[in-house]
Amino acid sequence: MEILTVRKIDVEKAVGLEISHDITQIDPEKGIKGARFRKGHIIREEDIKVLLSMGKKHLYILDLSDEDIHEDEAARSMAGRLMGKNLKASDPEEGKISLSSTCRGLLLYHEEMVHSVNASEDFLLSCLPRYSRVNEGNDVASFRIIPVFMNRKDFSRVACRMSQFHVRPYRPLRTALLSTGSEVEKGLIRDQSLEKISPRVQDLGGELFLQVNTGDVCERVSSAIREAIDNGAELVICTGGMSVDADDTTRAAIEKVASEVLFRRVPTLPGCNLELAIVREVPVIGVPAGVLYFEWTTLDLVLPLVFAGVYPGREEVSRWGTRGLGCRTLPREI
Repeated sequence: MEILTVRKIDVEKAVGLEISHDITQIDPEKGIKGARFRKGHIIREEDIKVLLSMGKKHLYILDLSDEDIHEDEAARSMAGRLMGKNLKASDPEEGKISLSSTCRGLLLYHEEMVHSVNASEDFLLSCLPRYSRVNEGNDVASFRIIPVFMNRKDFSRVACRMSQFHVRPYRPLRTALLSTGSEVEKGLIRDQSLEKISPRVQDLGGELFLQVNTGDVCERVSSAIREAIDNGAELVICTGGMSVDADDTTRAAIEKVASEVLFRRVPTLPGCNLELAIVREVPVIGVPAGVLYFEWTTLDLVLPLVFAGVYPGREEVSRWGTRGLGCRTLPREI
């Protein structure tokens, strides 16, 4: 078996030797931060002055045994475990690899997996928040081992905890909009739901093909949901009537026809009284009237998930309170 050797060499005596890892140069005045010399570079006489200007008086030259793994090999191995659908990996640079999206969509992964990997001080796994909206070409995660090399068995013990990141593309859902409330139906106030909801649907690639004023009679709202689905709706959005007032009947109307209610409220403001249900395999979202007032509400959190085919349940949304005071702090498209 080969024996690992790590040789510390004076820079002036390193001419002709091969660099064992990327060497980073940082020069704030010139705006430089990156690998000045790459792994495998053979040091030349003219490199000595540059290395000294970078503060490198010595270099490590590595002769690794079969029992050890180099940072570049480790990063490639991590990429193989972490890269899921609609992602591509960069080449290693300074021991790090990044994953970038190959499409527009929603970033999915298991948060506990990231925490588990980062519990080891020898690993770095950094990523965007789960459910971030990303565009093609956006970096979603970067990772590396911290040392230039480590024991292969120690690496494998942590690497086995890894699971994949994915980007889920949005589906072009045919969407029906039901505006509830007698005040809207009778023309006592101007209905703003179409102008507020339609841009959100279109931005995700959907088509708002039907808009109906239903009033606030429970049976009429329930019937309108069924009719919208009969007419080809792949998503139904009901606006208003989601609070606790005597005239708020939308929630009851949705639940009357629902096969499953995924959640009734979200511990997030503004727009906590948002509901997601399934009616004949079609998602139905009950949206509080606040969506017509606020620029950013819980609808902007949930709608991208639904367009990506992700339907969170009560247990999932109950954890959103820790980042829920003002949806403006939640992930937006980058």
